[in-house]
Formats: sequence, structure tokens, C-alpha cells
Amino acid sequence: MTRLEYFRPALINAAATKDAWLRWTIERQWDRYITLSFNEPAKLNRLGDVTESEIASRRDKLKEWDGRMNRCLLGRNWAKLHDYRMFNMYTMEKPRTNPHFHGLVHFFNVDEAERERQAKIFDDRAEDIWKYLVASGDVDVKPVFNELGVANYVGKSITDSLNFENWVPPDEFWRP
Repeated sequence: MTRLEYFRPALINAAATKDAWLRWTIERQWDRYITLSFNEPAKLNRLGDVTESEIASRRDKLKEWDGRMNRCLLGRNWAKLHDYRMFNMYTMEKPRTNPHFHGLVHFFNVDEAERERQAKIFDDRAEDIWKYLVASGDVDVKPVFNELGVANYVGKSITDSLNFENWVPPDEFWRP
């Protein structure tokens, strides 16, 4: 019987991971780049590490924001409309000192007038909804004109093990 070798993610070639990340990211047409900041340091355990409950709490805020944004765009039945939801992915940065998410947003593929309608709603509502959920938070929303530039920026710390394990893939919040 052959033995399978297991390699921990920390042993993966960082350059190859970054390259794969960039290739995957620039294949998509992103409509918006967003930063969702908490503006409060994380609670650390005695060893100075971020606790799992702290990370889970931050992800829960992101999930709630994502759901509320989809509801704004699609209406009250948004949860049943998987094919029409935003296609988003997020990376968490600086979880110890200044936790924030960088995200890339793709509106579902429809005619240009509908995409413009969604973009306007997204731009108008993103900050209000985030501040409702995170009173100390800030939001920065920008249209994407350079996929490679935003892919590099959003993925600048993707090879850090703490950031990689807190990456939120596009279908993360679609699960029941």
C-alpha cells in the first residue's frame, strides 16, 4: 500500500500560491472593490493570538452585511436566488491590529441598465448597512478599472497563513 504524503499549507510555495491567486482573480470581471473596516483592535488571548470566536464574530458581521446587500439588490426572496446574487470574495487583513476585509464584487450577468441599477444601490447602501452593523466601521467602495491592480492589492497578504485561512470564497455565504 502506498503512503500518501500530506503537506501543511505553510509548506506550499508562496510564489506559486500568489500566482494561482492572481490567475483565478483576473479571470473574472469585477464591478466593485470594497474595504470594510472595523476600526477596533481584535481581542487577543494570553498568547497574543486572535481567538477563533473573534474571527467568527467578524465573519458573521461580513455575512450579515453580504445578505443585507443582496436583499437590497434582489428583494426579499434574495436567499432563493443563488444565480442572481453578487459573486463576492473577501480577504481579511491585519486580524490582530486593524481587522478589515478587502473584497471584490461582481454583479450578476444581466443587461447594462440592470447592472447600473445594482451598482448605484450598492454604492449608496454599502456604507450605511456596514455602519449599522459595525458602528465604529468605515467603508471604501470603488469601481474596478484594473483587475490586475485590485487582484494584487486584495491578495497582497494571501500567502500569510492567518490571512489565507480567513479568506472568504464566493460561495461561502450561499450555504444554507
